Amino acid sequence: MKFSKIVVLSLLVLTVIFTAIILYIFYQTGQEPETLVRCWFVGIVGELGLLAKIKWTEIGGRNNNGGTE
Repeated sequence: MKFSKIVVLSLLVLTVIFTAIILYIFYQTGQEPETLVRCWFVGIVGELGLLAKIKWTEIGGRNNNGGTE
């Protein structure tokens, strides 16, 4: 459980840093690196989705006397 909290917090911090850098690039060039932004957020959503699935499986396993479905 502690590991997933560290991962979520680090993803949040990295996303804030990434957003600041992208805004700076946009301010300097006037062009948004659209593909980079799209890929970044797809990766973040995928990572968070997998963490949620792991947590959901753990909770389901506890409710079924330790067994998983």
